[in-house]
Parts: sequence; structure tokens; C-alpha cells
Amino acid sequence: MGAAACSGRVGGRQSEILHLGHRRRGHVGQRHSRRPRHAHQRAPGAHRCRDTFSGLNMTGDWRSNATATAGAILALLLSTPALAWADPEAPQPGTPCSSDLSDVMTWPPDAKMPLVCVTGQWQTVTSPQPPNDRWLSLGPAMTLHGQGMRNPSVESGNWIATPQDPGSRCRAEQKTVVSPGVVSQPQVSEGEPGQPLSLQLLPRLFSIEMSGYCLWTRTGS
Repeated sequence: MGAAACSGRVGGRQSEILHLGHRRRGHVGQRHSRRPRHAHQRAPGAHRCRDTFSGLNMTGDWRSNATATAGAILALLLSTPALAWADPEAPQPGTPCSSDLSDVMTWPPDAKMPLVCVTGQWQTVTSPQPPNDRWLSLGPAMTLHGQGMRNPSVESGNWIATPQDPGSRCRAEQKTVVSPGVVSQPQVSEGEPGQPLSLQLLPRLFSIEMSGYCLWTRTGS
């Protein structure tokens, strides 16, 4: 019901009350005067006006609450940091390693010699070793030498790099020996986050930088 209709009913109610007041004063002297039966009755439609306005208020409150709730949810989503995968800590000599990393080598940043996983522990490699077919990079670039150098760490051939967590991206940057004292421009291979990377380590490899938290495995020549 519109506001104008309700206003008209309220005005009619006031007129009715004034009319009843005049009638009552006219019967002051009557001891047994009867009050109009409808004196305290609610004006027709009055309850509908009140209910209508109450409904409007409830509707307004509901919309305000819904808007506030939506705003709070949006603020929470915007304030939530994106999920990130941190690189693992570099292992130290004597720290444990899992059985599935047996004979795997890694070369932590700033370490002078690589580590190898033997009998469940990382141990320092103290003497030159043959090229290893399994290497673990820990995030930052791990630089190894290939068969273009003496005492290579890796052999050329087909390799696959497997991310060790869903957010890791395996990346390799290779340089080859072009002539004595001259190396090529870097050749970069990079996988998608969480996806294996297949690549070929080039002949006459001078160096390779392996990055990402990935397990690098030679699969064939």
C-alpha cells in the first residue's frame, strides 16, 4: 500500500476521533452513557499500513546486511595471500635424507663440495667421482660441469627433471664449448609449475645451471 493511501487513512482516523470527542462532550450529563463500540477499534487498513512499513524496514535491513556480508567476504579474499611453495633448506652433512634419494647428489649454495645421500644421510663427497645420473636442485641455481670439462659432474644425453612440490618450476641453462676458451650463448629449457621437464644435455657441455626444487635424472644417451 502506498504512503499516500496510508496518510489518507491516518487523516480519516484523526477526523473520526475528533467527531467522537464532540459526541462524548454532548453526553457528559448522562450517567449511563454508552461509549461508541468502535471508539477503540483500529481504523480499517491501519494494521496493513504498519505491516507494510515494517516489511519495508525489514527489506532495507536485509539488503544492508547482505551488502555488508558480501563486502566482508571480498575483503577477506583480497587480503588472503596467494599460496606459495618455499624452497627447502639446504641439507648439511650428517642430516637425514629419504631412502628414495639414495645415491642422489646435490650441491648446496656456497658449498665447496657436493653432498651425496648414503645410508639415509647426506655425506660430503671428498674425492672426484664419476658423473652422477641423479641430482637434486633445491631452488636456487646449482651449477654443474659437463663433458666439455675435466672431471664432469653430469653426462650428456636425455634427462628428465621432476618437480618435488606442485609449485616448483624446473629450469636449465646450458652452455657448450665452441672452441678453446670460447663458450656458446646460454640455451634455456623451462617447464611449467609442477610439470616434469624433458631435455637433452648437449654434447661438449661446459656448464649447466639447474634450478627449481627438482630431481634431475638421466634417462639415456
